[in-house]
Amino acid sequence: MYFFLSNLSFIDICLTSTTIPKMLMSIQTRSNVITYAGCITQMFFFLFFVTLDDFLLTVMAYDSSHSSATASVMYTVVTPMLNPFIYSLRNKDVKRALRSFLWKKTIKGSTFLILKKCAC
Repeated sequence: MYFFLSNLSFIDICLTSTTIPKMLMSIQTRSNVITYAGCITQMFFFLFFVTLDDFLLTVMAYDSSHSSATASVMYTVVTPMLNPFIYSLRNKDVKRALRSFLWKKTIKGSTFLILKKCAC
């Protein structure tokens, strides 16, 4: 990611350096004249660096979305699947049934589990 950020900052510096020097010279000399060759050269480099900037931002977005694929699966698939269970735990009857089920399972497996009573 630092590779992309360093290249992005370099491209942004190059992008601003294609127009700012001519603008500053035009302000200082109070002359808005530019030659045809100068205009074509400035437009070429401006469009070149804008296109390069867009491609680099696209690659950076793809890289960050690819690395966070697990998190996006968690938020889009697992969390909605667990929401009904989480919200059903607010119901006292469901809590009581879950406690009795877990209590029976722990006694059957000869493992004792101390369940704290919830103040509901």
